[in-house]
Amino acid sequence: MVTAPIMAARVQHVIDQNPQRLTLDLADMSFMDCSGVSVIASALRESPGHFEVVLRHPRQLTRTVLELTGMDGPCVIEA
Repeated sequence: MVTAPIMAARVQHVIDQNPQRLTLDLADMSFMDCSGVSVIASALRESPGHFEVVLRHPRQLTRTVLELTGMDGPCVIEA
């Protein structure tokens, strides 16, 4: 919740560069709530036909949140 605005700003900066792929390394993320899911959902709204969203190395708790919120479907998850 505290770092979501920072993450959102960085993700938007990358999106503004018109990437072919947006990769978020979640290896060090020990907690994710709706604020983090919202950042990923916003990226997905901007991605159709432009770039794929890749979530790299999510921990089990983060992976569970992604599955419960349906973010595991439209995103590529790399273990």
